[in-house]
Amino acid sequence: EALALTWSDLDLDSATPVLRVRRTHQRVAGQGLLTGPPKTSRSVRDLEMSTFLTQALKRHRTRQREVFLGLGLDWSEDTALFASPTGWYRDPSRDRQDWKDQLARAEVAYVKPHAARHTAATLLLNQGADVKVVADVLGHSSISVTADTYAHVAREVIGAATSNLAARLTG
Repeated sequence: EALALTWSDLDLDSATPVLRVRRTHQRVAGQGLLTGPPKTSRSVRDLEMSTFLTQALKRHRTRQREVFLGLGLDWSEDTALFASPTGWYRDPSRDRQDWKDQLARAEVAYVKPHAARHTAATLLLNQGADVKVVADVLGHSSISVTADTYAHVAREVIGAATSNLAARLTG
């Protein structure tokens, strides 16, 4: 989903900045690189962005535009957020290799890029976010997918919640 984002998918200047997930970009066996709709209708979603992310994306947009124009490439709101050197969508395999290289330079053990999704979901759940909210952020087709995938985290959150309730009732 991230590789399929274009600048027109973001509203960085409104009072409530939003990122709109509308498509995916992936390599399909026998067909090559394809950009198309997500797997399910629930995967099409709008996500409110934090101030931190909004500011980082504004800086990225400015740098990307300067680089593109300096190279004589066209830049528009239809340019991919994470564009290839030619200005088009990045190849997911190149993106994975760059991820791997960045982790190696940082001397961090390799984990797949998709693990960042799991980390985000786990952190949200551990902070008490409702499983429905996490399902919406991830674009899961139902909350049962989220609950089943993150059942271990949900058990920890439930345990903490019931301990807190017991403490309040007995305290």
